Amino acid sequence: MNVIDSSAWLSYFAGDGNATMFAAPIKKLPELLVPGVTIIEVFESLLSQGDEEAVLIVIAHMKQDKVISCDSELAMDAAKFRMPHKLPAGR
Repeated sequence: MNVIDSSAWLSYFAGDGNATMFAAPIKKLPELLVPGVTIIEVFESLLSQGDEEAVLIVIAHMKQDKVISCDSELAMDAAKFRMPHKLPAGR
């Protein structure tokens, strides 16, 4: 399974220098998990830059994948996984 954070999605949709690095895992829909919080972050970031109709198209693309809710149990599991690997926390 792959989880792509909001900065990677924004890079992919912007087509910047890192977009190709994120394209392969993003295009593997059966293996992709999209945390609900990632949708919030991408929506907020893109909405501040442009029109809502274009942003909704981007979000529709993200929702093709498996969107997962982050309840308290998942949040605690993520923290337990993140800490030993020294992964950054969300904003």
